[in-house]
Amino acid sequence: MRPSHRRLLKILLTLTFVALIVWQAGGLGEISAAMQRMAPLYMVLVVMVMTLDRILMTYKWGLLLRLRGLHLPLWRGVQMYCAAMIWGMFLPATVGADAIRAVSASRMGLPLSEVTASIIIERMLGFMSALVLALCSLTLLSKLGVLEARFAPLWWIALALLIGALGAFSASFSHRTYQLIHERLLARFRESGVMARLRRFHETYRAYQEHKSGMTVFFGLSFAEQLLPILHSWLIAVGMGIDVGLLFIAGAVPLSLLIARIPISIDGLGVYDGAFILLMALAGVSPAESVAIAMIGRILQILTWLPWWAAYVMGRGSLRPETRPHSTE
Repeated sequence: MRPSHRRLLKILLTLTFVALIVWQAGGLGEISAAMQRMAPLYMVLVVMVMTLDRILMTYKWGLLLRLRGLHLPLWRGVQMYCAAMIWGMFLPATVGADAIRAVSASRMGLPLSEVTASIIIERMLGFMSALVLALCSLTLLSKLGVLEARFAPLWWIALALLIGALGAFSASFSHRTYQLIHERLLARFRESGVMARLRRFHETYRAYQEHKSGMTVFFGLSFAEQLLPILHSWLIAVGMGIDVGLLFIAGAVPLSLLIARIPISIDGLGVYDGAFILLMALAGVSPAESVAIAMIGRILQILTWLPWWAAYVMGRGSLRPETRPHSTE
C-alpha cells in the first residue's frame, strides 16, 4: 500500500473511531456539557503539570546527549520539543515530530547521527517503561477488585511485549547483530555511500552500550515522567467534579496510553478514548465524562505547547519547521 493510501486509511479510521466514540458518549452536547464543568483553577494546575512533563522529557533527552559529550540547553530544548509537537500535528507521518526535533537539533550544531541515535534510544526505553507501568496498572486494578476476566489477555500481551522489547533492545547493541546486518545481509551494498552512512550510524548507536548506568537513570526518569499523565488526568476529573480515586486513574490511564500506541489512528484519537471509556466505566464514570477528560487533556496539552512554540518561532524568525539538517558529521 502506498504511503498516501495508508495515510488516507488512517484518516478514515480516525474519523470512524471518533464518530463511534461521540455516538457512544451520547453526542457532542453531552460531551460539551461535561467539559463546561471544568473549574478554571484546575486548568491552571493541569497546565503546570503538563509543563513539568515537557521539561522532564527534555531533561531526559539532554541526559542521553550528555552521555555522548553533547550539550542541549534545557530551555531551548523545551522550546524545540514543543515546537516539534505543534508542527508534527500538521505534517505527514513521514515528517513527524521526532524527525523535526532531530533536524532542529542538527541546525543547532549537534551531529545528526548522534541526535537520531539518542531519539531512538529515548523511544525504546520510553516504550519499555510504559510497558512496566502498564503491568503495574494491571496489578493495581486487580488489587482494587475492578479488573474483569475479559481484561485477562492484557496481562499476557503486556508481558509478551515487554519481553520482546527487552530482547530487541539487547539485540540492537549486539556485535553479532551488527555483523549479520552489515557483513551478510547488506554485504553486496557495503561500498555504497548510503550503506557506509548506515554503518557509521549503527556504530554511533551501539556506542550507548558503554553508558548502561546512564541509560538506567534515563529509564527511571522515564517511569517517573509517565506518572505525570496520571496526575493531570486525575486533576481534570476532580476539576469536573467527578468522584474517582487517584489510584483508579493510575490504573486506567497507563493502559489506555499503551493501547493508543497501536498505529491505526492519528495520534491515538478514538483508540485512547475507547479504551479510557471502557476502563473508566468500571468506576462508574459515564462515557461522556470519560471523553470530556480526554478532550480537555488534549486541548490543555496544545495550550501548554503553544507558548514554547511561539518562543522558538520568534527566536528563529520563521514559522516553518526545519526540514534540512545541518551537516556536522
